[in-house]
Amino acid sequence: MDSANAALPDLDRLNIAELKSLLREQHAELITKDAQLLSYSVEIETLKLQILKLRRMQFGNKSE
Repeated sequence: MDSANAALPDLDRLNIAELKSLLREQHAELITKDAQLLSYSVEIETLKLQILKLRRMQFGNKSE
């Protein structure tokens, strides 16, 4: 269930089993998105380090 595209059902009309199922679905989606976010963060840090390395190669180390 993609929360951005799906409307939240009327929770008052759901029974316990349906609520548990909805919770499990949302929890699985959250875990997936957390993993994706971590992956993006690692990639960003890797790219930042590559940029620093390339700048040092192009301009040399700072003399400060």
